[in-house]
Amino acid sequence: MRVYVYDGSFEGLLTVFHGLFRDKAEPLAIHRRGVAAQGFLAETVEVEADPAKADALYEAMERRMTPRAVRLLYLAHLSEERDGEMRLFAFVRRGGQLGERLLDDLGDPGVAAVMRMANRVERERERFLGLVRFREAGTFFYAPIEPACRLLPLLGDHFARRFPSMKWMIHDVGRKEALVYDEEEWYLTPCDLPGVTDFGPREAHYQHLWRTYFDVAAVENRKSPERQRNRMPKKTWKWLVEIPRGKREPGV
Repeated sequence: MRVYVYDGSFEGLLTVFHGLFRDKAEPLAIHRRGVAAQGFLAETVEVEADPAKADALYEAMERRMTPRAVRLLYLAHLSEERDGEMRLFAFVRRGGQLGERLLDDLGDPGVAAVMRMANRVERERERFLGLVRFREAGTFFYAPIEPACRLLPLLGDHFARRFPSMKWMIHDVGRKEALVYDEEEWYLTPCDLPGVTDFGPREAHYQHLWRTYFDVAAVENRKSPERQRNRMPKKTWKWLVEIPRGKREPGV
C-alpha cells in the first residue's frame, strides 16, 4: 500500500480520492504536504490538485450523498486533525454505499468522526466571529488570529458583509495565510509574516480606550474567570486589544 501526499487544499484531497476510487486502491495513509508522518516503509505518492477531477468527484458526491453530506466533509477537512484524511476517505466510501442514507448511519465510525470534526470547526468559527479584532494599519485594517482549525475560508462572507466599505486583512499567523478584502471581493493568499505590529498613534489611542472600557465595564461581583476562558480562551488573548498586555498568556 502507498502513502498519498497532497497540498492541503480540499481540491487536492478530492483529487487524491478520485484517483483512489478510479484505481480501486487502498491507501496506507493520506497526509498534507509538510506534515506527513515519518516511519512508513511504503511508497510515497505526491498528488497535485486537478480541478477537473476534483469537480467531477464533488458533483458525484452531491448527487449520491446529498449536498449537506458534502458540506460536512468540507468542514471536517478544515479541522486539519492528524490522520483526519483517512476518516474523510472512509466517510466518502461509505457514502458511495449508502447514498442519501449516509448521515443516518451514526453507528459508523467514519460518519461519526466526520460529524464530530465538522461540529468542532463550526463551533470555532462561531467563537472567532466575536474574537476578530481589527487594527488600523495605514491604508487597511488588520486582524491577526491563531485558530486551531483553518477558519479563513469560512470568515470571508461574514466580514465582507459586515465591513463592505473598508479594506481589511485577517491573518492566520500560524498557517501563514491571509484573508484579504479589497472593498469588492475577498480572497485567500499566502502571508509569510510574523504579524503587523507597526500601528499609528490613533490606533494606540483606540486600544487604550478598549482596555479602559474592558476594565471599567466589568462588574466585580459578577466576574467569572472560568466562563471568560470558555468564551475567550487564553490562547487568543495575545490578539485581543482589550486584554492588558501584562495579562496576556499565549498558549495557555
